[in-house]
Amino acid sequence: MKGLLSVLALGIFLGNIAVADEIDDQIKRLEKQNKLLQLQKQNQELKNNASSVQTDYSNSKAKIKNPASKNGFFVGIEGNLGKADVDWVSEGIGKYMGTIVLNQNLKTSLLGSPKNMFDLGVTAGYQHYFDQSRRHGIRFSAHLYSQLKNEWRIKDGVTFGGQVEDLVLDGHAISYIPIELEADVRYLWDFLQRGKHTLGIDFGLGYRFKAYIKGEGTCNDCKKEHFANVFLNDSYPLIGLHYYYGHHQFGLLYKFGGLLTSEKTVVVYEEHESDRNSSLDLSSSFIFKTQSYLALSYAYRF
Repeated sequence: MKGLLSVLALGIFLGNIAVADEIDDQIKRLEKQNKLLQLQKQNQELKNNASSVQTDYSNSKAKIKNPASKNGFFVGIEGNLGKADVDWVSEGIGKYMGTIVLNQNLKTSLLGSPKNMFDLGVTAGYQHYFDQSRRHGIRFSAHLYSQLKNEWRIKDGVTFGGQVEDLVLDGHAISYIPIELEADVRYLWDFLQRGKHTLGIDFGLGYRFKAYIKGEGTCNDCKKEHFANVFLNDSYPLIGLHYYYGHHQFGLLYKFGGLLTSEKTVVVYEEHESDRNSSLDLSSSFIFKTQSYLALSYAYRF
């Protein structure tokens, strides 16, 4: 009997141990599952945070311009340096008793100032580089120039045929205020890039509209005359260099004379007389023409 009780007691003891071991195994499994769930939760939180950071970075990148980019709008100042291209033309014929006593047909560049002109103005536009190396681009720009006054004056007497001609327009001067509007498109090729420094070349075509306003004429023995406004327009090719330092842009361009040259004639003197014995037809004019010139510019790109 005692042996049976001992066996029963031993079985109960061993059963309790087995139950305890099973409970420990279940606790360990639950702890592992809990740790796994915590790791999965942390991993998901990290993914969410990374996605949020990437989204914020993308938004910031969209808002903040790439500092190495050369694209954007620009505004600046520009000056044109060239020659004032105006000709003086005098034509006339006079007869006395059927005999020609005056036969004049002269054309010469105006003598006197200004031989050179300098127009100052503003420029604005947009440029875009379309390749990964940022060496090839296109640029659209508009320009507006003016100056206080252009004046051309004829000397007292003009040498013609080895003799000084006594002309009606001796001492005559003409003055206008020039206003010029231009638009052009250019191909840009940057052949040198070092850090913030960029050097390149421009090729392009432009359109020019020029107005001479508030025209006045004076001479030695006449009252001041007022002339009608003069309007010119033409197209022209251009070539030049540009240099960038960060957002600062400098340019040197040569704008050729017009492909479709435009000129305007302004009559400044006319005389027509006739009687039984004599007749006189005399006219003198100034011819305004487009010309080639250099352009210097500075612009800031935004």
